[in-house]
Amino acid sequence: GKLLILPNGGIIDMTQPLPGSEEETPTNTTTPKTDKPTAQLFVMSFCPYGVQAENTMKPVVDLLGSKADIGIHFIANVQGTTSDSVQSLHGAPEAMEDLRQVCIMKFYDQKTYWKYLMDINANCYPKYSDSAAYDTCWKDAANKAGIDTAKIDTCSKTSVGVDLLKADGQLTSQYGVSGSPT
Repeated sequence: GKLLILPNGGIIDMTQPLPGSEEETPTNTTTPKTDKPTAQLFVMSFCPYGVQAENTMKPVVDLLGSKADIGIHFIANVQGTTSDSVQSLHGAPEAMEDLRQVCIMKFYDQKTYWKYLMDINANCYPKYSDSAAYDTCWKDAANKAGIDTAKIDTCSKTSVGVDLLKADGQLTSQYGVSGSPT
């Protein structure tokens, strides 16, 4: 990442020289205070480090709930308008899971999404290279979280899901994100 968030709410821009360095130029930057802080986590759904970051973020989500806007965004390359046009570092199964998750975020609340995500990370992620086992596993995780699998399957295979993932791609470009997690 390029920003370091301090416990006191301050932010250090890591692209600038650190305080005390020879290149330091004095600035008076004030971090705006907001009623609802925002944190954006950029991951690849099957990246082992991304999964660790999500699992680490879960207690924060539980603690802050709706008092903070904590978003998950995916690092993927979308070149067209179909699910087949999505490329992700860990292959087509990861691209499909990215699409499913953006669809779940669109149609369900944060609590439902995180319930699904934690089940995916604990039980399904280790099976992602076995497409039949993974297909059963994600559907089981969705059912346990109260998610309509047919609705998510349709969304993830149409332009609805692809457009949602394209929006994440635009954010990754805007923030210069290239690694999972950021």
